[in-house]
Amino acid sequence: MPKTHTEKPARFTNIVAALHRLKHPALLVVLYSAATAPILAIAWWVIVTDPEQNAQRAVRVTIREAADHSTPSAWWNPEPTATPNQGPQMAVVLTEVGLESSITQSILSALPASITLAFSPYGDAQKTSARMALNRGFELLLDIPLEPYDFPRNDPGPHRLLVGDRDGTNRENLAFLLKRFPEARGVAAYGGEAFLDDASSLAFLSQELGRRGLILANLNPRQENRLSELAQRQGLTYLEADLAIDAIVEPDAIDLSLQKLIDHAQSKGVALGVARPFPIVLERLQVLPARAKAEGITLVPLSSLRAPDVQPK
Repeated sequence: MPKTHTEKPARFTNIVAALHRLKHPALLVVLYSAATAPILAIAWWVIVTDPEQNAQRAVRVTIREAADHSTPSAWWNPEPTATPNQGPQMAVVLTEVGLESSITQSILSALPASITLAFSPYGDAQKTSARMALNRGFELLLDIPLEPYDFPRNDPGPHRLLVGDRDGTNRENLAFLLKRFPEARGVAAYGGEAFLDDASSLAFLSQELGRRGLILANLNPRQENRLSELAQRQGLTYLEADLAIDAIVEPDAIDLSLQKLIDHAQSKGVALGVARPFPIVLERLQVLPARAKAEGITLVPLSSLRAPDVQPK
């Protein structure tokens, strides 16, 4: 008769029975531990080394050593990507994440982890949502509020960074934002064209982010600035968006934008797109990895976008 799952191996059963016939409790404990240790060791080895079990464990996350990002440290990328120079790559940053909890939940449950998420610094549930995103393998950026051309009519929000800072307020505001969001792999500049066009403001931002080991993603396609030059001088990883996927929020227009991004990746080797979390955008991004793969392109998190980096136009 074949064994059932409830049957114990005969040898183990005999060992247990022999131990229980002993009269001395202390000796019983010692001998029982010695007899079962090899079995427990083998069971532990199987669990730890079994790839299938490992794949099902929660994603491990390495948080930076200092909550204010004052000391750069290694960042564990939760999703392995293609080896450099194995073909075209593209990245997509979804910005304005976290402003509405229902939309954030839809993003975390529906989108592939190869999409990079740029969280807004505002919102009561940001820390919880960010931790959930990390546990699901997403790479995170922080949307930083920068001065736009039409400030103060268009105010980017509290703790904004402004042109012409004289009293160190920008440094205090940036430190506050980064301390509030220590999980961020870098920062995203979406809007804030006036700040990004000012040489002294750019120098300040490049220096602060560079010494912290953070990425700067300029998500304003076609904006002329000196960020690339300053970033190289400060040792800062700088990336610039090639295309706004949701420039026209209509299904056909978004499909066309995604195809243009794919074509750019095939032509230049790398491509970076940006979008906001409109429902139609989320629907299209769900299937983007398969669509890109069919075109010979790998969709990767922002920090994995290999050299040559996206350059200003």
